[in-house]
Amino acid sequence: MSDREDAAAPEPAEETPGAEDAPGAEDAPPDDEGPGQEQEGDQDGEQESDMLLEIPTVEQIDPADDSSAQPELQAPVVDKEQVAEAQEQPASDEQPTDEPAVTESPVDEDEEPTTFDNEDDEPKPDEPEVTDEQPEAAPAETGAAEPEPEPAEEEEEEDDGVPRIPDDFFYNNDEYTSQAIVSKDSGLPRDVLALYHSFGYDCTKRSNLYLLDMNTLIFAAGNITQMMNIKTKEQKYLRSAGGGGVGAVAVHPHRTYFAVAEKGELPNIMVYEYPSLKLYRILKEGTEEAYSFVDFNATGSLLVSLGSSPDYMMTIWDWGQEQIVLRAKAFSQDIFRVTFSPDNEGQLTTSGVSHIRFWKMADTFTGLKLQGQIGRFGKTELSDIESYMELPDGKVLSSCEWGNMLLWEGGLIKVQIGRKGKKPCHTGSIQQYVMDEGELLTLGIDGYVRVWDFETIDTADTIDDTGLYEMEPMNELRVGQGDVFLKSMVKSLDPDDSGIWYAQDANGGIWRVDLSFSHTTKDPERLFSYHAGEICDLTPSPKSNIVATIGVDKSVRVFDCINKQQICESHFSMAGSVIAWAPEKVDQKFSTLIAGFQDGVVRLLTLAKREQDLVKKTPTEYEMTLKEVFKPHSDRVAALAFDSKAKMLASVGDDMTLFFFNIEDTFQPLGFIDIPVAVANIEWVPHNKDTEKLICFCTNGDVYEYIPPQSAQIDSSKTFKIESLTTRSFTFKSIKGKLIRAEEKARKEKEKEAKRKQKEKEKRLRKARGLEEEEEEPEDEDDEDGGDEDVVETLREPSPLLNGFCYGEPNKFWLSMGGFDAGYLYECKFADNEVEAMKPRYGEPDRAVQLSDCQDVAVNSLQFSTSGKQLLMGLQNGGVRVQFLTDDPEAGTTDITQSDHYWRLAMHDGQYGRITRIRMSADGHFVFSVGADGNFFVYQLMSQDAIDKAVAESKILSPRSLDSTVTVEDIEDPKAYSIEEAKQKSEYDRLMKLAEEKKQTVKRDIARMRRQFKKLLVKNEDLPEHLQLDRREFEIDPQMKRDILLQTDERIELVKKEMAWESEKHSISLHKLQDRFKAQLENDRIVLKAFQTTHEVASFRLQNLGTDFFKLKNEARTRKISTRMSTLHRTPTLDQINTETPVEVKVEQRAESPPKTAASGGQVADKAAKALGKVEQARQKRMARKKQWDELCAKKPSDHYEDPEDVAAIREAMDNMGDFRLKTAKDYVVPEHLRMNASKKLYQLLHLQELIYNYKKKFNTRLTAERDKKIRIIDQIKDIVEDIRVIHSKLTPSCCQPLPDVPELHISETPEKKFEFNRETLLKFKKELVVQQGVKGA
Repeated sequence: MSDREDAAAPEPAEETPGAEDAPGAEDAPPDDEGPGQEQEGDQDGEQESDMLLEIPTVEQIDPADDSSAQPELQAPVVDKEQVAEAQEQPASDEQPTDEPAVTESPVDEDEEPTTFDNEDDEPKPDEPEVTDEQPEAAPAETGAAEPEPEPAEEEEEEDDGVPRIPDDFFYNNDEYTSQAIVSKDSGLPRDVLALYHSFGYDCTKRSNLYLLDMNTLIFAAGNITQMMNIKTKEQKYLRSAGGGGVGAVAVHPHRTYFAVAEKGELPNIMVYEYPSLKLYRILKEGTEEAYSFVDFNATGSLLVSLGSSPDYMMTIWDWGQEQIVLRAKAFSQDIFRVTFSPDNEGQLTTSGVSHIRFWKMADTFTGLKLQGQIGRFGKTELSDIESYMELPDGKVLSSCEWGNMLLWEGGLIKVQIGRKGKKPCHTGSIQQYVMDEGELLTLGIDGYVRVWDFETIDTADTIDDTGLYEMEPMNELRVGQGDVFLKSMVKSLDPDDSGIWYAQDANGGIWRVDLSFSHTTKDPERLFSYHAGEICDLTPSPKSNIVATIGVDKSVRVFDCINKQQICESHFSMAGSVIAWAPEKVDQKFSTLIAGFQDGVVRLLTLAKREQDLVKKTPTEYEMTLKEVFKPHSDRVAALAFDSKAKMLASVGDDMTLFFFNIEDTFQPLGFIDIPVAVANIEWVPHNKDTEKLICFCTNGDVYEYIPPQSAQIDSSKTFKIESLTTRSFTFKSIKGKLIRAEEKARKEKEKEAKRKQKEKEKRLRKARGLEEEEEEPEDEDDEDGGDEDVVETLREPSPLLNGFCYGEPNKFWLSMGGFDAGYLYECKFADNEVEAMKPRYGEPDRAVQLSDCQDVAVNSLQFSTSGKQLLMGLQNGGVRVQFLTDDPEAGTTDITQSDHYWRLAMHDGQYGRITRIRMSADGHFVFSVGADGNFFVYQLMSQDAIDKAVAESKILSPRSLDSTVTVEDIEDPKAYSIEEAKQKSEYDRLMKLAEEKKQTVKRDIARMRRQFKKLLVKNEDLPEHLQLDRREFEIDPQMKRDILLQTDERIELVKKEMAWESEKHSISLHKLQDRFKAQLENDRIVLKAFQTTHEVASFRLQNLGTDFFKLKNEARTRKISTRMSTLHRTPTLDQINTETPVEVKVEQRAESPPKTAASGGQVADKAAKALGKVEQARQKRMARKKQWDELCAKKPSDHYEDPEDVAAIREAMDNMGDFRLKTAKDYVVPEHLRMNASKKLYQLLHLQELIYNYKKKFNTRLTAERDKKIRIIDQIKDIVEDIRVIHSKLTPSCCQPLPDVPELHISETPEKKFEFNRETLLKFKKELVVQQGVKGA
């Protein structure tokens, strides 16, 4: 190990002891999953089954271990490949623990938790929930060259002494970019095909549109990452490192870096600096096959990645140091996205198929942990979660399949938000949430962008049992006219256009959307248009560099490859399937296209320039007009083909009909015939001087040859169906198994020849040293019986035919097969006569050409180059292959069977980007490929002269080798024997060989004597009985036999003692397995089937409750009883009477006013007398009222007085009914014994679990009794049938009736028997295992 490598190797983290002993959280169900219990907002007593993954913070290295010793740093620049290799070395003898596979599946409250048998999907109940995760960097990539970093001036080192990767370190892009693969010693240049332009965009991929700066968009397209300038439309490309495709892209928050997560075997995450596009960091071993999503945190210091099937691994990276911080298996089904919370550091969220999960990064005393809590839907229907947004207060807002918003809090759905009138927020799932300037934006698959009041959503709560909160958006914008499916959008970085967004359209486009919602708001503008989904076919113009495509998005598009632009497009009502450019004899202007669609319709389209006044209104200069339309098929049009004279068109459909058309001014239907199977493609070939014949290559491997009908011979007055046509047929028979066996045999012969030559060399060496020659051991002959392989080939499903073409001699054609037969091109031939067609080997190809480096990769599309010296191939895995053909001087053409040189480049997506069509331009300068991933690439083909020149320059003569008749081998092995050691070894080998020969001689003598003894026994048995010798008389000495038996017993005992430890070990393992899987199972699932009907009933698969359950229940019962005893005394509700002090009666003193002076004294006296009378009357009334009040108060009982009847009634209620208090009272307090807590709820759950167990056990007991009764009935029937058979033996056959069938028990009715076995069953299992291994080997 180099000094730099040692310096770069961080110290491996020591495994934390005891983590593996943590109990599994799945042994007991969570409290909130009790039967019949609904989820409540109160989470008291709820036990969350969190997943804890820990990375220790303490790192230790054994100082005695030289391999992990850390020398002084030599240079601050750290070699990344060496870092990866150094991290793989363990610090001690302990092996690193496996990656955890602990997940939770979405479990509804009314359903039982799902258990998984595969440890990669879900943990077993006894497995720990807490595991240690030791981060390891990825191993160095095989064959990759080491970058040569420049030394820095100062060393960068952390405080703890661990070396860090310098910030100014960069990789060499060329060394980590996938290149074209060329055949060995071919001398072919790497740039035979150079990417000229990309017309594709994987618009259906989630979150596949980002901004790097104000004018540059970035997205994934097949096997490249594409950057496009919005204004100039200039494109830049970055190829993936592994060549398997690009899984996801993420842009750093500062937009100085972007990450490209790839696909393939152990894919990498490549981090590039922007705008230099230098390779900055490589993150390795985060998943097995492909990444599906990546995201930076808000500060950009961490990166989280999400792997796809099969591991679904979520990994958190310190990407700047290429270190794994934490990782865990996120779920057991497809996961759509993972993101950091923008406001709460350390919180993440994942969502996918029928689940959402909330994660927390917790720094504990044992290290950093990752806790995952599954979101529980409760009463809400399970739904796929496409998008979500973390709110500042920790709540999460997510989408659902029916278009509403779900507000999550504490792992539960707090409220469901919809529009008024029970209308959903969007028609279909919400694809993205965006918080912009305090407003919430939602992006829907229905093409709408809606703006919502964030405060209303954040504080929303349910007001009834429906759990639905209704509100209306503040603003909304519809993009397109109902044909736009929005997937994601990103805000413009231009400060002058703060309301501008760029949106990803899953229907094939990138839109510029103005969300300012002002009076100057502009309508949405589609900036770029692409195919959405699979592009089914393409056809180049026979005259110019214009190419037309057709796809499942119901569109036909025409592109100008020279000017790198789409010139027109047209949309239809049905997805397309095939397209062809009409030949010159049909349209001399080469402006007519003929397209077939999946509903069986064929359309003729004419390409023409628009009128000058219309050009200003539309973005394109050309348009397509419908010239003619007809429907020859009732299903997808599979292929279209013109004959060489352009007088006839053949159309074949998936309805298994072949239709012929005469070409005149219009296409006139001639007639159709039925074809036995679906057709992959068709091709016209010459038949004689005046006519041609049509070859139909069918998907099942059949090939049919038809001679087209003549219009004069067909009567189409009543029907277009043609009853019979002259035909020949061929059915493909697989020979790949034979080819593989022949290659294996040749390989073994080559190995034998190499061994023979090696022995000759050793013999010469020994002879030169004066050593004795060893006797040669006989070689074991391999069993070449291919009977099993023939059986396997017979049982194998037929491979599909993908493509066929005619090449070479007449009556011969070539086939490209899929499935097992992929990796070869097969030359086949029609039978010349019926006798040849009846031969057993008819159907097997005459020759097979193996495609090097493509053993199991199917070829989907083929085309010969215009020069005829190359064969272009579109592969199933998204690769483009150019096979270079050799010239055949005798035939004057090229020979496909001698093509050893090839050039291959991965361009389309390696998982779902199979190339559907590959074609070459008319002038031979360009090559086009379209794929199922929706991408369309244009390549520039190197001229043949340039290729020949490059090949010639690469063929440099090697130095002349020395001519020597005798070769002397040098001794390079330091452990080689010396002359004396070789002599002693030879003598030892000779003695061992003599001993072995003596042993074999004794064995042969014993075998010979045994055969003689058996012959004597047979002769003795043939003699008459009175002349036969007794068996004991053959024994020479009985004591000898007893001694031999005694010795045998002693040897057996010795073997038992020697194997005692191993036997005990396996016995303990068996008991552990039985205790783990069988002992806990009280009743297995029994399916009882009826005798004469299909009815069946199954038992419950029931596990024992176990001692832990009853112990827990007893503890809960004890706590409940103690609580009840403490509250047995009654505490009546006391009436709180607010005793008020008597209010003093205030006497109002009237202020006497001085008497008024009046003119007449008599009048004043009268008035005064009247006033005094009124006052006296009032005083009398007051006195009377006071007297009445005093009498009433005198009758008032005391404050402690109780009515005897009320007291008796209360006592009666307390003794018989209980103390029921008014809950409406303000002073009402819930009594202690009526309060609900975690202990009481736990006891209720345990009690319900025990009731369920008892009901299931009772049902199982009854079902088992019925099963046993069925067994007894079957035994009785067997006895009766046997009695009838005895009676039949005594009767004549004419008097006998057929015996009744005896019912048999199904294997599912006696599941306990699957644990029973004997020697016969073991031998049968061994035989089946051998057959399975043979099938896998084939």
